[in-house]
Amino acid sequence: MAARAPDRRKQLARIHILKGQLGMDRDQYEAVLWTVARAHSSADLDAHGRGEVIQHMERRARDLGITATKKRKVRDRVGDDRAPMIGKVLKLLGEERGEEYALGMLRQMYGNAAPARLEWASRDQLRALISALVVDARRKAEREARS
Repeated sequence: MAARAPDRRKQLARIHILKGQLGMDRDQYEAVLWTVARAHSSADLDAHGRGEVIQHMERRARDLGITATKKRKVRDRVGDDRAPMIGKVLKLLGEERGEEYALGMLRQMYGNAAPARLEWASRDQLRALISALVVDARRKAEREARS
């Protein structure tokens, strides 16, 4: 019995990771559990039920084009305090410019102190980047108005 506990924990973790990747709220998650395995909670699932739920959720993720993300350490994730700022940076970048453009700006502004990834930027760095992007957007709008 003790040999099965790690498998169970891994399967439950996989279910919850897929739940997050699919962006499910509690009601949607419980509906999937009930529809697929007739359980109210993932803790109620047996090995077969866990396998069925994982298979269903992976199929749904594949249908939606959601790919598995690399495992990241907690310290690498964007904190709640910086998430809105990252969102604003991405919105200001628009579709024509990618995340690499923002990283290039950070490298230009901070040199060796620039973060390797956008989500690693500090609040102060993100604030400065947002200001620079707003100025850039204003200049772009002025150029288009003159044309």
